[in-house]
Amino acid sequence: MNIVLWIVQILLALLFIYAGGQKLMMSQEAFTQTPMGGYGSDYSAGFLKMLGSFEALGAIGLI
Repeated sequence: MNIVLWIVQILLALLFIYAGGQKLMMSQEAFTQTPMGGYGSDYSAGFLKMLGSFEALGAIGLI
């Protein structure tokens, strides 16, 4: 059971890193053009960067 929990934890952390990394590395215009980034134009660029950093910190917290 512990191995299954570790695998799920690592996969979830990778998902958080991917999602947060997109928000941190892309400009607001580029993020809005991605398939799941349609809401990017509703928020400021600073807010998206803050959201990305929280997601990256969440990934670190999972590990």
